[in-house]
This record gives sequence, structure tokens and C-alpha cells, in this order.
Amino acid sequence: MNYFDMPLQHISSSLLKTMKRGKGVEKLRELMLAMRNTPNSFVRTTFIVGHPGETQEDFEELCEYLEEFGFDRSNVFSYSDEEGTKAYDSTEKVEQELIDERADILGDIISRKTQESLEAEVGQEYEVYVDGESDEHEYLLSARKILWAPDIDGEIYINDNETEEQIKFGQKYRVKITELSGDKLLATILK
Repeated sequence: MNYFDMPLQHISSSLLKTMKRGKGVEKLRELMLAMRNTPNSFVRTTFIVGHPGETQEDFEELCEYLEEFGFDRSNVFSYSDEEGTKAYDSTEKVEQELIDERADILGDIISRKTQESLEAEVGQEYEVYVDGESDEHEYLLSARKILWAPDIDGEIYINDNETEEQIKFGQKYRVKITELSGDKLLATILK
């Protein structure tokens, strides 16, 4: 499986230096593109907003990168002080109100991009693991693409079965995604 989970934290060159992350933004972008261009890849990440020293330009660069890259899944965390770190004693702290505002903005982008990713799944066929009965409804089964991490990357509801067989939990099946309801995909088992 080509599952990549790399916590980028940010994409601004100056902020990555401040955070002591990696070998520079160009190498990081190269690495992320290599992950994205790997066949059958799934790329997830996490970002931190409001780290001391984060400027409006840094934040806008992060928003633009999130818009353009097209992560399969991503999360955002608000910076919080942690004793013993260099950032804890920084004099360039970002106001909490601005951190919250930036987290909301990035969260909205993430939600929209995730929804676009899910919409693109409709009509596609995938291999899934059927994990068990869904918590949503007694007539739905809970499944996930074999590429997805359990309890992290999402859930697919199985609401139809074109085979003659009884569905077994923990088994792999071929499904067709038939619909998107909110943020949940619905699928039919093909074989």
C-alpha cells in the first residue's frame, strides 16, 4: 500500500526554519510530489497554525499550498505553548484570537478539499475491508478502502450486495461507490 502520512506542520520556508523542520521547502515540496505521483497513493498530513513568528504571508502561503496540493486527508492544530521548547520563550507569539481564526480558515479549506476528494470517489470501484455493522444504522455495514487507516481516514457504508454470499466481517470485497451522503460514501458489494 502506498499510504503516506507526513506531518508537514507548515510550508513557509521561514517558519519551517524556525520550527527546525527538514531540509528546506523545495525538498519538502519535491518529496510531497513524489508521494502524490506514486501509483495508488493516499497522502495525509497535519498542519500547525499560530506558531510564534507566523506572519500573515506565511499563513496565506500555507492556505495556497493546501488548496493546490490536494491532500487526501489533512488536519489542523492550533499552536499551544509547551515548556522546554524554544517557541515557549519566543517574543513573537501570535494572539490566541488570530490563531483560532486561522485554524477555522484552514479547517474550512480542509473540509472543502476532503469533500471534493469524496465526491471524486462516486462511481469508482475499490477493494474494501468490511469491518462490521455500522453505528449509523442496523442495515448498513461499515467498510473502509484497503488503503485507509482504521478509524482515521473515513468510513464507507455498504447498503447493497450483488453477490449471493453472506458478507463476512474482516474480509476484503470489491465495491462500487454509488453515492455520497454528507461525508459518508455508500457502496454496493460487487464481488
